[in-house]
Amino acid sequence: AKEPELSASACGAEAVAGKDEATAHKNFEAKKLAPRDWTARSEKIDQLVFRKDGKYVGWGAVGPALAEQALFGTMPKKLDALAARHPLIKPSADAVLGAKAFRGASFDAKALDAWLATFLDAPADDRAFLKLGLTGLPKAP
Repeated sequence: AKEPELSASACGAEAVAGKDEATAHKNFEAKKLAPRDWTARSEKIDQLVFRKDGKYVGWGAVGPALAEQALFGTMPKKLDALAARHPLIKPSADAVLGAKAFRGASFDAKALDAWLATFLDAPADDRAFLKLGLTGLPKAP
């Protein structure tokens, strides 16, 4: 039987996101939905994983594509743009990286030194040397 253009599975996003192709395929197939399963699962549609052309996407990406198909008779050839806007696993809002991590009045040089100390195993005099921007390498003429 020919693989349908779009398939659905109750495997969950964690079963396919970040996995190698073979593992993702195996996990998806293990809980792939048949037509008889759709009625029982459709109320939890946001928990399903969909596959099109070997790409795994969630309802946030496939929903607009299906609406486009119903309205205009064409399914988008690639779901990449929709999948980028609606990732299977949403990034944690708790993670603050880069310059944003250092915002705030309470994060001064003393707090920065304490934070850096947890990552540096260097003795205090070496840290002072590095803070001044000094290196053991001679400067080029």
